[in-house]
Amino acid sequence: MKKLFISAIAMMVCAMSANAELKPATFENEDGGIQLSAETPVWRGYPVEDEEESLWKSGDFTFTTTIDDWGEYGVYYYDITASNLQNTTFSWSNPYFDQYAAAGKAAEGNNYAVWYYSWYGPANVTLEEAQVLSGMAVTNNTYLVDAVLNGDGMSEEEGGKGLPFHAGDYYKLTITGYLNEEATGEVEFYLADFRATEAGAKWYYAENWQWIDLTSLGTVDAIGFAVESTKSNTQGSTTPSYFCFDNLGGDKQDCELGAMTEIEVKATAVENTVATVSAQKAIRDGQLLIIRDGKTFNAQGVVLR
Repeated sequence: MKKLFISAIAMMVCAMSANAELKPATFENEDGGIQLSAETPVWRGYPVEDEEESLWKSGDFTFTTTIDDWGEYGVYYYDITASNLQNTTFSWSNPYFDQYAAAGKAAEGNNYAVWYYSWYGPANVTLEEAQVLSGMAVTNNTYLVDAVLNGDGMSEEEGGKGLPFHAGDYYKLTITGYLNEEATGEVEFYLADFRATEAGAKWYYAENWQWIDLTSLGTVDAIGFAVESTKSNTQGSTTPSYFCFDNLGGDKQDCELGAMTEIEVKATAVENTVATVSAQKAIRDGQLLIIRDGKTFNAQGVVLR
C-alpha cells in the first residue's frame, strides 16, 4: 500500500512537472520567429504561395496563417497573425484598418495574436505535447468595437440597416478542445453581450482584456476557435469576425486585465430579422463592392453612394 501511495504521488508530481514546463504563447519577438516593431507592426508568418498555410510558433504552440492572393485586388490573411498595434479609436485611415489593433495594448508584454475567420475552414492551434491549458486572455479588436457601437453598415434588420448592437444582440467566441482529433469540450465567452432586455440591466462588451479559464477542456493537443453573431444579412454574418488573444497557456496573474465595458439597457422596439434583400458583388477600379437595395458598399461595409 505504501509503495502504491508513493507511486501515485510520483505520477502526480510528474504530471505537474509536465504542465509546469509548458511554454505559453506570449507572441513576443524571438530569434528565428516573430519580429515586430513600430515599422513592422503585424506578423503574418513566413512567405508561402497563394492559398498555402504558413506555420509558425510561439511558446509550445503552432499557429497557422493562410495567404489568399487576389493579385491586383490585394492579399488577404486568414486564421492567426501577431500584432503590436494599439489603436483604440477606430478610423479607416489607421494602419491596417484596425483589423489588427487590440482595443488597448497587449495583455502581457508587447505583442498579442489576432484571429480572423478563414474561408478555408478551421485551422486549429496545436501543442507539441498534450496538456491541460490554464486559459488565455481575450479582447475585441478596434474594428469590432466600432461595429458594436456604431453599426456594421451591412446587417439587415427591422428599423434600419447596419444598426449598432441593441437588445438581443451578441458576439460569442467558442473555444473547442481536441485530443487525437476528437473534441474534448467547449468553452463559450461573450465578447459582446446585449441579450438583456429588462430595465436596469446592463449590456457588456470587451475592450479591456478578459481571462478565459480553459481547464474544463481537459487534456488537449489542439484547440480551435469559432465566433457567432446575431448580426447578419443574406450573405451571412456581418459582424467583423475577429478577436485578439494573449498569454495562451500562461498565468492569469501575468496579464493586465480589466472589467467589461457596461452600457445601460435602452428601451427599443427594434428586433433582429434576416431580410430577403438580395446583394450583388462587383469589382470596380480594383475594389470589391457590394450592391444592395440601391446602395453601394465597400468590402468593409461603408456606404459609398
